[in-house]
Amino acid sequence: MQQKIHDPANYFFNFNLTRSLETPVIKDILTDGYKDAGIVDSVKVVHVPKAKNLIHLRLENLADLYDSNAKNYTIDLEKLAKSIWLTANAKKPVDYKTMEIKEMSLTGNMEI
Repeated sequence: MQQKIHDPANYFFNFNLTRSLETPVIKDILTDGYKDAGIVDSVKVVHVPKAKNLIHLRLENLADLYDSNAKNYTIDLEKLAKSIWLTANAKKPVDYKTMEIKEMSLTGNMEI
């Protein structure tokens, strides 16, 4: 019983990807966009979709003072948001008119 509580079952799935000639292959632009925006090494991004065209992103530097290679990173939020937008609309590209970026509190309910 104790084993089941502390070590729950893990499930892993493998799929055989078959590519048809009719379906175009969509290039992964999110990974390159993240690197261009500055999401590297110990920077963690958590995506929280809130509504249509509204997403909360939590950025966290996992390195702390006890890590020997701890350093500060600069993130380009415009590039980050653009890469997320382009990835989400990769099949049918749509351009956006405006983008609003707000810095929020840690809980995400108050503007800073």
